[in-house]
This record gives sequence, C-alpha cells and structure tokens, in this order.
Amino acid sequence: MDQFEGLPLSGTEGGAFPLFSPGGDWLAYSTFNNEIKKVTISGGTPITLGDGSFQNGADWGDDDTIVFAKSNGLMRISANGGTPEALTTVDAANGETAHSWPQSLPGGRELLFTVASKSFDSPKFAVLDLDTKTYQTVVNGGANGRYVRTGHLTFVRDETLFATPFDLARLAIAGTETPVVEGVSTMGGTGIGDYAFSATGLLVYAEEVGEGGTVMVWADRKGDIQPLPGQVERRWGTGSLSPNGRLVANGILSDTGQDIWVMDLVRGTPQRLTFGGNNATPIWTRDNRYVVYTSDHDDKPGLYQVAADGSGTPELVLAADDSVIPSGLSPDGGTLLYSRVVDGRRRVMVLPPAGADGTREPHPLRESAGNELDATVSPDGHWVLLASTESGQMEVYVLPFPGPGPKIQVSTGGGLSPRPRWAPTGRELFYWTGTAGSADVMSVPIQLSPTFSAGRPVLLFSHLSGTTWGVAPDAQHFLIEEVPGVTGGSTIATVTNWFDELKRRAPVKK
Repeated sequence: MDQFEGLPLSGTEGGAFPLFSPGGDWLAYSTFNNEIKKVTISGGTPITLGDGSFQNGADWGDDDTIVFAKSNGLMRISANGGTPEALTTVDAANGETAHSWPQSLPGGRELLFTVASKSFDSPKFAVLDLDTKTYQTVVNGGANGRYVRTGHLTFVRDETLFATPFDLARLAIAGTETPVVEGVSTMGGTGIGDYAFSATGLLVYAEEVGEGGTVMVWADRKGDIQPLPGQVERRWGTGSLSPNGRLVANGILSDTGQDIWVMDLVRGTPQRLTFGGNNATPIWTRDNRYVVYTSDHDDKPGLYQVAADGSGTPELVLAADDSVIPSGLSPDGGTLLYSRVVDGRRRVMVLPPAGADGTREPHPLRESAGNELDATVSPDGHWVLLASTESGQMEVYVLPFPGPGPKIQVSTGGGLSPRPRWAPTGRELFYWTGTAGSADVMSVPIQLSPTFSAGRPVLLFSHLSGTTWGVAPDAQHFLIEEVPGVTGGSTIATVTNWFDELKRRAPVKK
C-alpha cells in the first residue's frame, strides 16, 4: 500500500477473483477453466486445489478452508486441496435464486452470506451454522454484506455504503441503518458492492462512476467516438446490435428485475419488449424481426423469442432449468447456438431445426476441456467463431460448422474477454483483449473460402466498453457501451482509521 505500481505474480496468468489467506502469505484464485488455485504472494508455481469459481464471492477461513459460491449453493474446499463439499442448497421452491458472497464470522462456526430471490426487492443476508448446515435470514440488505469486528453489519445499497449495529450473539440488528460512504461502485450486477476492509481498519472501495449507467456510442476504426441521439444513462445488461446496424436489443436492469428493450439508434427511441421477471442477453435473427433471449417468464426458465417491434407475446424456444445464454443463429435462422454449464464448465450447445416429429434435440458443439461461449456462425454459414479457455486463458477460435474438423486459434494473448464478432463482409473478425481498466479492439483479416485462413491480429484502437458491442454492416464503425466521462476505469479510494469513524457515526450500544 506504500507503492503506486502493482506487481504481477508470475504463474497466475488466466487467474481472477483473488483472495488472501488469513496469514496473508498466500493468494487463492479461480481460473477461466473453473479451477481453484493458490500461490504464494511472491509468485511461483500455482497449486491446483480443485474445481470451482470465485466469481460470486469466496472466503478463506481461519480453519484453512475456502468457501465459495456455486450456481446452486455454497461449497467448501480445503486450502490443501480435495473434493468440494456442499454447505447450502438454493431453495428454488421458495423463490431463492443464488447464495453468494460468503464471510466467516468470528469463532469460525458460522458463515454470513447473501440470498438472492426473484421475490426480494433486494437481497437478504443469512447466517449458516456450519455444524448443522442450517441457515436463517437475519436482515433485508443490499449488496456485499460484511460483518465488521466493531459490531456492525455493512452493505451497499444505491451506491451508498451503510452500516448498522449487529448483535452477533442474537444474530439480529441492534440499531438503525446509517449511510457511511457515498459513491461506491456496484458495477458488475446484482450482489456487487466494490469495497473491502482490513483487520486494522483500512477501508478501500471503488468509486462509483457516472450515475450507475452507460450509454451507447459509435466508434470508428481509429477509436474516435460519435454520440448517438436520445442516449441517457441506463443500467444496460449484455445486448447485441441488429444485422442492419439500426437497432440494439438489450436488457435494462431495474430494482425488480430486468426487461428486454430495443433502442432505435437513428431516432434514439426505446421500445420495451418484456414486462416483468429476469430477461437478458438478447440476440437477433438475421432478418432483424425477432430477438432470442434468456428468461424466467411465468416461472418457466429457458430461451424465448419475441418480435422486435413489440407485437405479439414471447414464445418459449427451449426450456432449461439452468443458466442458458443464446449467442448466434445460422444464416437461415434454423439453428441456434447457446451456452450452458455442463459438468462445471460452460459449453456451446447446438439447437438444430425441428425434425419430422416437430422436436428439436440440442447437442454439444464439440468436446472441450475449457469454458466456451460467445459462439456465432459466419456470414456464409460454414464456420463458427467462439471464445475458449482450453489453453488456460480466453482465446478466440474458428471451427468448421456444423463440423467436425480442426479448430484454428486466431487470437494471441487473448485477455479477459475477447467477445469475438464476424465482420458482416466476411473479410475480417474482431475481438477485445487487454486487462481490467484498459481494452484493445483487434482486427484479424480472414478468408472464408475455399477454406478458412487468418492473418495476424492488428490493433485498431483502445477504449473501455461494457459487455454490449457490435460491428456495423460496413465494418467501419463499432457500437460500444460507454460509461460517460470515464476513460480509465473507476478510482480506488482509501480511508484510514475507518473503524473509529464507524463507531462514531453508528454507535453500538453496550
């Protein structure tokens, strides 16, 4: 903390979401290949502990075990490695959707965590008894609830860090909520509150950027930005540009869920397509008439299709109990590519046209040792472009479609999230690379026939963007999602002697 430059740790390439051991001499982290590893703080050869991800929170307890969040509950693994054991199971029958952001409480026999639900206006906090494996809700909360040894429970709501006195013996609130820090970032989705504190009372947090929303802009091949009409900051999810380059479909997050909207980029007017529930990650049919998206419409989760002009009602395309994300359609619209989690890894699935009996039976695109996603079909329908972590980090590959055939790696040093896209012209493909705080848009010249070939990746421009982006029909402009007034990410703020301030502003009764 007395230096301004970070020190990269050798051997941790492809790692994310790190946390310190209780003694501070080790770091544990997860990889894009869904592996949990640890490494000394001086770097070196990482040690693989087991399968899992820290994306939705993790905690290294004094008992030398690591608790982390999985899609269906909390898991625990020894810091020396082994098979993870289940601690909680999401109670879907009562509307729960996730257990996340675990924290060991003093004494080591109880665990604080966040419970998300369809019916909750905001997440709730619960405490798990590690002996009985039972948990109880203790308070309605916000994002990233943490217990502070001063006797407080802290959490983020509406970009404000709150503190409330908390009786650890009774597991109950013992005072009123008090706002203690304003302007804390919650970028990244439900349950995110970008703050942390040390045992000695040092608070660090990422300052909130903009008003919690983003806007869509055009960028040319040099990175020069052109604003779009009618844009105001919105809490956009992950969306896509229509094939004609005129419309963008995306989810807009609200306090009660997320709905799909279509924005006319020429006129600047929005059109709402869904009403209620959680709807996300829309993609377009090639004729610009429909969008396909993931939803829990009427408590029937799966992939849905709805007319882009707002007419008609959503239609179920594929029922699915787990997280499914649509990514691409064949040129004739008959085959859908999407991803889902299979055996702990995200796999690309193919939903073919209906057979003679009217059924559509999905199957994996291919076998892979890594996570794969963002699969799209080439303009001529003969190739698939996707991102994969099978090399240990995210890289971009092209494969024959529908296959089989060899895969061709087209990116180098892929980075955090390539998000590859074909140029509509069929003569280029594009992807993002880089690290948190900076990102580069790369272009790769390609040839689709008589067989696929790719040239060397070339940097077009550097810019920050959210997860929504697209390539215009002329391949000369790019739709990107921009945080207004921000070009280098959010600022990390530090507060010393924070425990003293906390006790003064939110007194704990003796």
